[in-house]
Amino acid sequence: AAPASAPEPETQGVPRVSADEHEQYFIADGANTAGPALRLSAEELEPADPLFDDQWYLLNGAAGEFDINVVDAWDDYTGEGVRVGVFDDGFDRDHPDLDANVNLALDYDYTDGDFDATWVLADDDHGTAVAGIIAAEQGNGIGGVGVAWDAELLLFRGFGVFETSYGADNLLDAAGFGDGTGNTNGDSTANAADIFHMSGGTGSSVFLTGSHYDTVSAAIANVVDNG
Repeated sequence: AAPASAPEPETQGVPRVSADEHEQYFIADGANTAGPALRLSAEELEPADPLFDDQWYLLNGAAGEFDINVVDAWDDYTGEGVRVGVFDDGFDRDHPDLDANVNLALDYDYTDGDFDATWVLADDDHGTAVAGIIAAEQGNGIGGVGVAWDAELLLFRGFGVFETSYGADNLLDAAGFGDGTGNTNGDSTANAADIFHMSGGTGSSVFLTGSHYDTVSAAIANVVDNG
């Protein structure tokens, strides 16, 4: 007898399972598709989150325009197992598009000296936006997606402290090499971030001020040259 043909893909809301058996929810050509052996091209594969179509920087369908060319990577890399430390002005730690990825046990507020990096002032909204760009959840039916939607977020409130010597202590804490003063989680590499993000710039109360500019520029150049 002839071998049975493979079943047609389901067309209802079912998960697509990648080769590493990590569940991901996608839309393919207008219908959800599932199956560990099914590999879709970048052009066919899109997260189902309702605002993804507005995230042109992730996938830009306009002729002659650009995006960050990340869609191909999502077949194999979604940020799972990676910790990203974000230093900024404060965060909505309970935001429904972030809460599954935020590690509440390891965040810290360097401005007020406590273990709650929640925003305080009404205009402290930059940190939440940045955290979402990095690791907004995928497949939850709301919002958009982050570049690395499975990454773990360590949130640190203290956007303007880096121009001081205390700022160096903050970075050591995030890397797990702190002295345990203040942020008592910062003295263990088990609590460390793998990647740090800081939305720095030039001017008052930000990272690249005055005498620090040459040092920081040299450090960036060293990373570019040597990894």
